[in-house]
Amino acid sequence: MPRHIHTETELSQGRILVHSPQPGFYFGAYDLKYLQDNRLSVNETPSLFCGLMLSGAPSRLEIAGHGAVEIRPGVPLIVNFAENTVCEGFCKAGTHCCGIGIRLMRDFFDSDFSPTAAAALQSLRAFMDGKTAVRMIGGSTRLNSIADQMLSGPHEQTLQALYLEGLALAFLAELSRLEAAEALTASTELKPHEYRRVRRVADFLDANLERSVSLASLARLAGVNATTLGRHFQTVHGETIFNYVRAKRLERARSLLRSGEMPVSQVGYSVGFTSAAAFATAYRRRFGHPPSREVLSS
Repeated sequence: MPRHIHTETELSQGRILVHSPQPGFYFGAYDLKYLQDNRLSVNETPSLFCGLMLSGAPSRLEIAGHGAVEIRPGVPLIVNFAENTVCEGFCKAGTHCCGIGIRLMRDFFDSDFSPTAAAALQSLRAFMDGKTAVRMIGGSTRLNSIADQMLSGPHEQTLQALYLEGLALAFLAELSRLEAAEALTASTELKPHEYRRVRRVADFLDANLERSVSLASLARLAGVNATTLGRHFQTVHGETIFNYVRAKRLERARSLLRSGEMPVSQVGYSVGFTSAAAFATAYRRRFGHPPSREVLSS
């Protein structure tokens, strides 16, 4: 059954959720505020780790023999620990972070999957068969939405166990889809320079969420016409540019609300919404509750 751990120490406060739906398949979620600077050191055993930070300040993870990796909100991280590996991270006081992590052992991939499920997981299994390596891939609002649901599911244990297992498998399926989209850089469907164009536009949008940017200006940035850009963007991210921007704005707003950096009345405007009513409506539709509840529960 899922285990809920509420922590209230000198170092941090918040909640942690851990669950193991089946052998070799481990899931964890966290929603924590760090009260003091904290350096962590963990000895990782051979496994495949898939993680996603939903909100929080970017941080660095030191992986012995590999170097430093920057962990950023909304950017999925896949790490293959081919052997026992020491990892060190640093959490800064005052930071409020939330996210999820899934750890897969070799016996998970040896389970009796259906042919369709086995095919979907093949790229992750192939990655695990290699050397210790880190892969950062382009995220999606769908992946973020699945992760968010994992943090806010039903509390009744029997229901939650089933709910979490379904969402964790959905998370892996979407992660596999995103990885396949990146693999298109080596195919004739989307050439490497076309993929880089999409990534350049996505990076620009992420850095300018508060701005109203026209499709025409994005097309000029990419160096292609608007129709081609829209098609390539949807191939990589699985959604339109408009839906991507709206979801990213709401995710950024949630992070601001939880951190308490500014009044609720100003958050919507800071991420590009033109009215408080439009922001509140979009927020409720996306997360199932009004923006004010984030402040009350943080």
